[in-house]
Amino acid sequence: MTPLLGFFFSGPLTTLATLAGAVSIPVIIHLLNRRRYRIVTWAAMRFLLAAEKKNARRIRVEQLLLLMLRVLMVLLLILAMASVTNWAQEFWARNLPEGTILTSGTARTHRILVIDGSASMGQRPGETTCFEKARAIAREIVQKSQRGDGFSILLMASTPRKIIGGTAGPAEDPSKVLAGIDSLRQTAGNSDLAATFQTVADLVRLTPGKFDEKEVYFLSDLQQATWRLPQPGVIASAFQTLKSRGARSYIINVGGTRPPPDNLAVAGLRLGLPVAVPGIPCPLLAIVHNYAAEGRQATLTLRVGRASGKPGEPAFALRAVGQKKFHLSRGANAVAFEHLFTTPGEYAVQVSLDGDALDLDDTFSMVLSVRDTVQVLLVNGKPAADRYETATEYLYDALNPWQDQPPPAFHPVRVRKISASDFSDAGLGSLDGVDCVFVCDVPRFGRSEVSRLESHVRRGGGVVLSVGPGTDWNAWNDALHKGGQGLMPALLRGRETAPRNYCFRFAEEKDSFRAPPLLAFVDEERDRERLLSATFHGILRAEIPSVLPQDSIRRLLSFIPAREADGPGKVTPFPGGTSAEPRPPALLDWQPLLTPPPAPGTTAPPPPPSRGRVILLNTSVNTDWTDWPRQGNFVWLMQELMYHAASGRLREQIAHAGD
Repeated sequence: MTPLLGFFFSGPLTTLATLAGAVSIPVIIHLLNRRRYRIVTWAAMRFLLAAEKKNARRIRVEQLLLLMLRVLMVLLLILAMASVTNWAQEFWARNLPEGTILTSGTARTHRILVIDGSASMGQRPGETTCFEKARAIAREIVQKSQRGDGFSILLMASTPRKIIGGTAGPAEDPSKVLAGIDSLRQTAGNSDLAATFQTVADLVRLTPGKFDEKEVYFLSDLQQATWRLPQPGVIASAFQTLKSRGARSYIINVGGTRPPPDNLAVAGLRLGLPVAVPGIPCPLLAIVHNYAAEGRQATLTLRVGRASGKPGEPAFALRAVGQKKFHLSRGANAVAFEHLFTTPGEYAVQVSLDGDALDLDDTFSMVLSVRDTVQVLLVNGKPAADRYETATEYLYDALNPWQDQPPPAFHPVRVRKISASDFSDAGLGSLDGVDCVFVCDVPRFGRSEVSRLESHVRRGGGVVLSVGPGTDWNAWNDALHKGGQGLMPALLRGRETAPRNYCFRFAEEKDSFRAPPLLAFVDEERDRERLLSATFHGILRAEIPSVLPQDSIRRLLSFIPAREADGPGKVTPFPGGTSAEPRPPALLDWQPLLTPPPAPGTTAPPPPPSRGRVILLNTSVNTDWTDWPRQGNFVWLMQELMYHAASGRLREQIAHAGD
């Protein structure tokens, strides 16, 4: 309002004077414009006078109504302008408290309600959860606010969600705001505090000009997992925005003042076998965390349900198949179950604890596919009259120890062998339905074979590459490495042979035995020593190029030079030999990118890896360079490599709730 207009409406008396002056204007105009006439008599006048007598009253009424409408328009305009003045606000607040347009004595307010949706908000310190309490307080804030206030609703989660107050701006309809609060649902994860503060700062910055006041309400249980930042400086800019915009902040603790209750949580559920097979008891391992200061008793229930795959089959339903009562010590506890799946199909498996103060983490579920077969294809690159002179026969025996006899029910692996020439045929070398391919000492590859292998890996299939004397390593680099855009994680640099009385041995890398495929050796020290004692007289030296993301490639085992008479782990350099890489890679595991990496200097994110895995073994799987295939640990490792490489096809059938 300009200073001149402000003077006319500065108080009740000046406003009345302004009103009187404005209302008089139509009256004065009416009086000035009254018709003036003089009477002239002639013969026809008597007829006009008679007609005028009939219409005079109607015309007078019309003129008065027109005058009243003009006066009323001016009156309403002046009253509307006066109604928003400070003294008028006091009048409305005193005489019509329920009908005020703005808050008493203040400007309109934009209120931002931030409700914590993290998993800990599911605690029940009383009769209701912290999340339900936060929603109730948010409703109360809305209901007690004055009309004309605006509201934004933000849910704290791993990615903050604007429920109300996004691009459309703050909502002013209380019923809409209350409906938005009622629609809030708690998440099963943690909350990103830094992202939440940045979103709040954006909402404050975009507050429309009609809201002079800004208030931010944080409703949370204030758990350290959410509110403790390792780098507090990441929210400094958001704090500065709130301060510069004059926003007032309020933190409301909905968790209560009592210490958090002793909580139990089901943290995981794992399959104890590489693949679930019908007719064989399947071990299931549940991980239960006890966050209390001391141990306590608990009951864990296992439920299983099979999805109906054909018409007429029973509808899906979870049924209890096992229950265990046990003592939980403080920290992580492993609880083992065993279940017999009778038929192949898709199953839901769930473990649940007796309810405690936090229900959300008392249940863990996964969906898995029970498989009756795992299909493996061996590609032999070395034909020979004696089958054990080929590149794949020892491997065939390792994956199918029963040879010509039917495999038992607990062994689902079905192995098929083909030659490299047959693999070059798209029909004979089809990978449809194959879970894992072993490519052994194949000299070189054509475009068709490479294309099929890449498509197989994109679909989640596994590929294990094994070299040998017949491997054309330059051709492998061109066809399989492709400058980091192919299947192979390393460049082959040529063959290296150990001198007489010397050999190469496996050497473990940091934490390589703490995850598949070497996890099977972690508890058996003797088997691990036997694996590291295997001797190799020939290898293909490999080099991991720097253009590839180093964290995308796992070096499982390396080669070290040693004397044949020495034990495992002892490094003895070859006589007169030097090497830029004293520990060349022996066993590499990665998920290929199969797409061009971003150009140097660009901010584009790296391409996602494929679903499938490729494992590179830089020695042979027959006796050309080693007698290792005759040892028992060779059988064990080859089976673990097969299951790990095929995990994109096998483990993709195990989906945990929330993935």
